[in-house]
Amino acid sequence: MKNEEFVYWISGYLTLSNEDSLNERQFSIIKNHANLVKEVSGRLDPAITDFMVVVENLLQKFGSLKRKDLSRLAGKVLNIFNM
Repeated sequence: MKNEEFVYWISGYLTLSNEDSLNERQFSIIKNHANLVKEVSGRLDPAITDFMVVVENLLQKFGSLKRKDLSRLAGKVLNIFNM
C-alpha cells in the first residue's frame, strides 16, 4: 500500500464505519495499514505521520475519539493529497 492508497483507505474506513467513536482496537487497524505503507513505500508521508501522532495522543488522553473529530483530522490529510 502506498501513501496515496492509505489516504483513500482511511477515507473509506471512516465512511463505512458504523461506530460513533474510534477506540484503541480500531486505531490498531489503522496503524497496521500505516505500517504496510512504510514497508511498501519505505516511508510514511509526513502528513499521515502527523495525523497518526495526533490521533494516538488524543486516544491516550481521552480513551476514544469521536468520529466527527477523527473525520475532521482525516479531512486535513485528504486536502494535502488534493482528494
